Amino acid sequence: MQPIIQGPVVMLPALFCCTIGFMTTPEQKPQPVQPEIILPGEQPPEKPRTVIPESPVHPLSSFVTIVIDGIWGILQIEATLSVVLLPTLLPTILISGLTCALTVALVQRHVGKDSWGAAIAKGLVLGVAAGVPYPVTGTALGGVLLGWAGLNEVENWIRQRRLPPGG
Repeated sequence: MQPIIQGPVVMLPALFCCTIGFMTTPEQKPQPVQPEIILPGEQPPEKPRTVIPESPVHPLSSFVTIVIDGIWGILQIEATLSVVLLPTLLPTILISGLTCALTVALVQRHVGKDSWGAAIAKGLVLGVAAGVPYPVTGTALGGVLLGWAGLNEVENWIRQRRLPPGG
């Protein structure tokens, strides 16, 4: 029996695109796969466009920003209400910002699979938002980003439910 070759589309350097893959036997009843040829200067087919783009940060980073902003925000409110604790307000702000920046950078690097540069940049932005006194800015930004990620996942779920089998 003749083996049948099927597999994913692979780009070859500046020449054309073809289908390559693994070998199967006719007993496995594979679907026939036609090679897809893409000439130089043409773009390969893209993923379907979504109405809601993917969130720029991992949802865990957004959640961490909300939690850290809330926890340190309680201490910032107490420091503001007490004259004795007022000198601790600035260190509390710095610690909350650095804690959030470090945590978000590590989440983005290891869970979100970002490069170190992108992970540190996102960590600094969310760290500054969490470092702003009182739990408002970090909570608002984290909530918006978390909602964005959730809406994108809902859209993907709806899209998968609407697609016919095999398409």
